[in-house]
Amino acid sequence: MSKERTQEQKDGFAYGVFGMSLFQIGIKLMKEPNWLTYLGFFMILFSIAMAWKFIIPSKKTKRK
Repeated sequence: MSKERTQEQKDGFAYGVFGMSLFQIGIKLMKEPNWLTYLGFFMILFSIAMAWKFIIPSKKTKRK
């Protein structure tokens, strides 16, 4: 296997790190007793939607 990463792999890694950090920040904001709770909930939902994009195969993906 090549040691060099493709641009798609680099983008996927950055996208995943961004999604995980959004989820963690959302969890921390959910513990706040004011309007930040709603912001945290939205951030959690947004990060789940981002991850869902990679879980569900696109129409271009060939199934074996």
